[in-house]
Amino acid sequence: MEKPKVQAGEGEPYTQGNICSIKERIYRLQHLEQEIKRGWVDKEIIPYLERINFFTFLVTTQSCCGHDEDPQEGRKAHIDFRSLLSEAETIDKIIRPFVMKRNPPDVTIEIMVEPYGIRYIVWLMNDRWKEQLEDFINILKNVHNIYVDNN
Repeated sequence: MEKPKVQAGEGEPYTQGNICSIKERIYRLQHLEQEIKRGWVDKEIIPYLERINFFTFLVTTQSCCGHDEDPQEGRKAHIDFRSLLSEAETIDKIIRPFVMKRNPPDVTIEIMVEPYGIRYIVWLMNDRWKEQLEDFINILKNVHNIYVDNN
């Protein structure tokens, strides 16, 4: 039986529940493609989003590479994502290893509990977001290898 749908935002189809569905992932990837064509996605971050979205166990929902010299006043660099893994797997296999790799910790992870489910926000430093996303992608490669090796 398919999970009931909740309409949020501009009629976007979300799966009710904390784990992102494949259908929602496809929708979000199509939406990202449209946003890129419209020029609404920071050009510098697009290659990173493509690499992150290669991994089928998550999908990005928002991103920004930071725009102002003062991140307190301006837009801070970040990526948001939904996960097809359980909350425990997402925290234990992605978030915790990523934060531990950044020593001293220079990233902040926010877990948003929203009406349709959980969204993870990775806040990055405006001057080091590329390096931080490379580390994030390496963690995703490790997770991918775990699941490929176990199947």
